[in-house]
Amino acid sequence: MKKAEKLKRGSLFIGRFQPFHDAHKEIVNQLVKEGKYPVIAIKDMPTSSDNPFNAVAVARNIRKELRTLDLKEGRDYEVTIIPYIDEIVVGRTPGHSLRELKLDKKFEAISGTRIREKMVANLKTLKLPKIPEVKPYCLWLTGMPNAGKSTVSYELLQNRLRNCVVIDGDKFRERVNPELSFTREDILLNNKTAIKVCKYMLGLGFNVIVAMITPFQQSRTLARKELGDSYYEVFLDVPESERAKRPNFRKSAIPYETPKNPDLILRTHLESVQESAAKVLKMLGRHKDAGSSAQKR
Repeated sequence: MKKAEKLKRGSLFIGRFQPFHDAHKEIVNQLVKEGKYPVIAIKDMPTSSDNPFNAVAVARNIRKELRTLDLKEGRDYEVTIIPYIDEIVVGRTPGHSLRELKLDKKFEAISGTRIREKMVANLKTLKLPKIPEVKPYCLWLTGMPNAGKSTVSYELLQNRLRNCVVIDGDKFRERVNPELSFTREDILLNNKTAIKVCKYMLGLGFNVIVAMITPFQQSRTLARKELGDSYYEVFLDVPESERAKRPNFRKSAIPYETPKNPDLILRTHLESVQESAAKVLKMLGRHKDAGSSAQKR
């Protein structure tokens, strides 16, 4: 008997609450003042023009609105989601009553339908700012091993550029073309595959940085042809004597054909990584905001 006396005396408040407006708030507030524990049951209905919010969004809005009355869920009320019901059935002695709360005229005049229609109309007429169309770019960093291609690439990625993918030459070959050797034919094939990947990523709207030796002019010419004015060729020109001083130096037996007309030349042995990255950004026409590509002049 003592246990039963501790039970909360609840009031079931069922509705769509599209939206949960001031009249709804007043009903909950009155019930709490009466010492009741309102259980707000949201009918889970498919979204439409008449029901623009899903049940989860409605529950979130109810909690937000009731916080303005200093009401706390679990202490003063409860929110639950129930199936879409169109009738309430009771037996002979249901043990509860059906009651309509009478509100002040200012609340009675509130129409959920009018509020909802106004909200939908505002959404339809809302003028969103146009997002400028920006052409993605491909930065192709070419140069001998240990010239600093990956270092400069990740400096750009981590500190400056957004919406960007890095294709690291060593990792690309290892994961995409592990079966290829280092003959001229296989190197050309590996570079051709990278060009295709770049073209695909650019088509999706991603910016791409390629850090790949790309020793042959044939591959670089193909990249410029396939990628068009999205392609920026950056040549890292560092003598072997300087590259040999760097960790994990490896001497390449593959002949390297010096680029004929690169868009930018970096000499990482004469400048810091940050200075090299700044030159790339200047070429792109960017400063702090490097989230979109600049047109070549």
